[in-house]
Amino acid sequence: MLRAGEDRQFDGKMISPKPKTETPPEPVNAKPLTPEQTVEAEKLIGLLSDDDFKVRQKASGKLLALGAAVIPVLRKHAKDDDPEVRNRVAALLKKIQEKKSGHEKPSLRGNVAAPKPPMIEGKIRAPAPPR
Repeated sequence: MLRAGEDRQFDGKMISPKPKTETPPEPVNAKPLTPEQTVEAEKLIGLLSDDDFKVRQKASGKLLALGAAVIPVLRKHAKDDDPEVRNRVAALLKKIQEKKSGHEKPSLRGNVAAPKPPMIEGKIRAPAPPR
């Protein structure tokens, strides 16, 4: 049995494993917000309760773009009276923390095509049961 880091043989040729190199997470806007950015963040948080879904989504995106620096402003609104604001603030805090820690979940939206089901004579057949 080979252990991690040992050379392996493939098709008669020796191959060495690639060394694991951890890339550090990118710094996420570590500087505190300027007073102007803080005012802008407060306005954006106010838009999280807008009647228009697109306005709420755009405000969420802009807040997310501010990165970790917006966390103190978001935390002030974590117990907002409006459930939409509370939910969006919680989701933003989670996303920013994931990004900050380097454990961001990859987005699959639009990147994965569903496999086509197997066909027999134009009819879809059920997949074979596991053995």
